[in-house]
Amino acid sequence: FETENEKILSRMEERSAHHRLIETHVNLKNALNGQVEDFNEVAEYMAHVENEINDFKSNMPADLQPTIEIFQERVLNLTHELVDGMSIRAKRATELFQHSESLTKTEIRRDQHEESEYHDFFLKQKGRSHKEITELEQKAVGYEGTADESKSEEGMERDRVKLVVEGVIQWYHQQFGDSDNPNPKYRGLMQAVKKNPSELKKRKKFAEKVEKTLMAEAVGKSIDRGELRAQSHAMIDDMEIMQWNEAEGINSRDIREIAKCYKKMIESGMVLLNAKAIENIEKRYRRNKDVYQAMDGIEALMAEGGIPHDIINKAYTRVRDKEHRCRYKKHSVKMLKGILKVGVSTAFKTVEHAQNMCSKMDKCGGVTSIGNGIQAYTLRSGLKLYDSKNNQTSWLKDCTKSINTEEQIVQAQAEAIAGF
Repeated sequence: FETENEKILSRMEERSAHHRLIETHVNLKNALNGQVEDFNEVAEYMAHVENEINDFKSNMPADLQPTIEIFQERVLNLTHELVDGMSIRAKRATELFQHSESLTKTEIRRDQHEESEYHDFFLKQKGRSHKEITELEQKAVGYEGTADESKSEEGMERDRVKLVVEGVIQWYHQQFGDSDNPNPKYRGLMQAVKKNPSELKKRKKFAEKVEKTLMAEAVGKSIDRGELRAQSHAMIDDMEIMQWNEAEGINSRDIREIAKCYKKMIESGMVLLNAKAIENIEKRYRRNKDVYQAMDGIEALMAEGGIPHDIINKAYTRVRDKEHRCRYKKHSVKMLKGILKVGVSTAFKTVEHAQNMCSKMDKCGGVTSIGNGIQAYTLRSGLKLYDSKNNQTSWLKDCTKSINTEEQIVQAQAEAIAGF
């Protein structure tokens, strides 16, 4: 039988692997989606190039027409080969995106089952409360207050998850308000979504159909132009029905911009449809202080489209940026050796500016003031502190270890591809 401490440490390791995996899935899906969008833009540009060549040819003298036609043929052959190659990549990216989506949902369900069993062990078998579980976890992983140097890797993992949870909750309230007092620009959309929730799924299917039509057009496939126009009008009419304010000012002939706006409306509609669920996650989180339970709820909504993937990704990115930021410890009447140049500059007017530049340079060991009361600061390569005769002050750089080492990233990507 596992002891409480063994159960906690085992679960903490599983959680760490799970959150790295989900982060990898989110990044992978964003990258694949970006590939498809890049392809659409390139294909659109190629069509523009072809039109430009035709315009150029029509304005040239008749004796140059044969030469221009040869040039045109070569350019178009090259562009069509490029578009065809990108078309295959875009199709493959779409397939991988769908597969990754399935893997994400499977992994989230698996982790939810593990988390449920974990809580049952403490709440039902051991008679613990949520507060006691949190205290036991903090004790087990060496979490002691807010001093970063006193936390184990597991303790820091808890902080990361907490920052992501709070980042998502903050985004929801800033963007949408709440279900009882929504942001005015979403009121029409909220009323329409609540009136008939099932209609939102139909809109998602329609948006996917439009996207396929646009991809087919981009690669030069023969499509019914009347169908494309009909889809454009249907999206505009639907956005007006849903009172989607952001549709105002969009060129009715630019179907790609219309499609982007329509997709954004659907994403917002999905969030509003799950508004109560998001607020319940927040209530439980505030009451129980259980960051992992809250994260599970957020991930489940993400898998069903209730929270856009990029919001989770931005929250992870903010956490990474915060942890990767270098810290500086002040040492009075001390100096570091080895002045570094940045371009032609050797000194900065503020210590903050100097530290920001030092953080970007691997060979910079810290910052040292000019001394003698002069408000100027230099970057130094040295790591050893020496006594200063000029009353200088130094700040020794200490960069926190990266969350994801190269080895961890490769491992998480392998897990994502294998489906954990």
